[in-house]
Amino acid sequence: MIIGESSRHGDDQLYSQKRLIKVSLEALGSAAYAPGNSTRSQHSHESSLPATLSLIFGNVDKLGGDIYHSAVTVMSEIIHKDPTCFPALDDLGLPAAFLSSEVAGILPSSKALTCVPNGLGAICLNAKGLEAVKEASALRFLVDIFTSKKYVTAMNDAIVPLANAVEELLRHVSSLRSTGVDIIIEIVNKIASFGDSFGSSSNSSRVCGAFVRQSVPSAAKDSNATVMRDKSASKFNKPNSPNSRATDMHKVPSFGRSISASSNVSVLESDFKSGATRAAYIEVAKDLHWERKWVNVDKRIGPVTELNVIGLHRQFQNGIDYMMKGKQKLATSIVASRRYANYMGSPEVLVYIGQGGNPRAGKSEPKDQKLERGNLALKNSTEAGTHVRLIRGIEGSEASKNRIYVYDGLYVVDKFTQERGEFGKLVFKFELIRIPGQPKLAT
Repeated sequence: MIIGESSRHGDDQLYSQKRLIKVSLEALGSAAYAPGNSTRSQHSHESSLPATLSLIFGNVDKLGGDIYHSAVTVMSEIIHKDPTCFPALDDLGLPAAFLSSEVAGILPSSKALTCVPNGLGAICLNAKGLEAVKEASALRFLVDIFTSKKYVTAMNDAIVPLANAVEELLRHVSSLRSTGVDIIIEIVNKIASFGDSFGSSSNSSRVCGAFVRQSVPSAAKDSNATVMRDKSASKFNKPNSPNSRATDMHKVPSFGRSISASSNVSVLESDFKSGATRAAYIEVAKDLHWERKWVNVDKRIGPVTELNVIGLHRQFQNGIDYMMKGKQKLATSIVASRRYANYMGSPEVLVYIGQGGNPRAGKSEPKDQKLERGNLALKNSTEAGTHVRLIRGIEGSEASKNRIYVYDGLYVVDKFTQERGEFGKLVFKFELIRIPGQPKLAT
C-alpha cells in the first residue's frame, strides 16, 4: 500500500490505487466473511489484516470514505464471526484505531457516515470494547453530522441507512440508549438554535426526524408496545355503545408510552423557530407524550417530514405505518389525505381506502389493491383490535403553500371490505371508529 506518494504517480495512478484497495477489501469480505461461508479464515487476527485496517483508519483523509467504509465493514465482520478474537484485535490496536478515526471526525461521505454505527456495534459485543466506546463518547459524532454544514450533501444519501444503523445499535446495546436520548435532545436544541437559517434547511429537519423516528421508538418497541384492547368491552369499543367505556389511559402502539385521554394538549408545530414549538419538540424527544398536535408541513420538504420529526408517523411517503409484532404486521398510524376517496361522515368515524392502485398517488394506471404491506397491517389490526393513530391532511392556502396535518387521536379498525372503487378496480375499505374518552376534536 502506497500512501503519500501520489504526486509522483499522478491523479490517475492514485485513483487506481484507491480502487484496488477498495475492491480488495470488498472481495475479502465477500469471500472470507460472507454468512454461511465455512471456508473463511478462522484466525484473521493472526494475519497482517488488523495492522492493514489500522493503517487505513489512520489515513482516512488520504484514502477517502469508500475505503473507510470497506475497512470498517471487514473489521465488523471479523468480530461478528468470531467475537472471541476481540482481545487479540485489541492488543493489536485495531478497535482503538477505529475509535480514534471516529472521534477525530468522520469524512463528509455517505459511505463513511453509515458504517460507523455498525463498527461501534461490533466493538460493543465485548465488555472492554463497550467501555472503550463509552469512554470515547463515540456517539457524539452524531451531533456533528446532524448540525454541521459540511455534512449536508453527504446526509442527503445517508439519512435512511444511517437512521437504520443507529436504531440497530441502540436496540442491541441497551446501555447506550440513555446516551442516545441525551444526544437526540442536544441535536434538537442545536437545530432549534439555528434560528432563521433552520427555516430554510429542509435537510436538517429530515435528518433530525429520521434520527428521532428510528432510535427513540425502537427502545419502546422492545417493551411489548402494542396493547390489546380489553376483551370484556364491546368488540370494537364503538362510541355510544352501551358496553363502551371511557379509557383513562391508552398506549401508543409504536412507542409504548401512555397518552392521557383526560388531558387537553394542543401544540402548533407550524413554526419551529418559536420557543413554544422548540420546547414541544424537546418534550417529544424526552417523553414522547402527546394528545393532539397540529403540524404545518412545507411541501418542499415532503408531505410527512414534520410528522417524522415528532414521531407521529414514521413513513415519508406511505399513508399507512405499521410495525412487526412477532410475525404479524400491525398498523400503528394512518394519514388520510385527498389523494384517496376517504370518507369521514363525522369526527368519530372514517372510511379509509387502502393503499395502492391509485393513479392520483402516481402516474401508473389504476390497479386492484393487494392485501399486503399497509393493507395487510390494517386487516390484522381489525382482527387483533389494536389502536391506530389517525392523522388527517388538510390543504393549506395558496399563499402559504403548506399542508396542515391534524392528529385526531386513537381509533380502532371496526371492519374492512373489498369492493369496486371509483376507478373500477378492487379496493379495500377500512372503517375506523374513534375510541371514546379522548378530548373532543375541534371543528
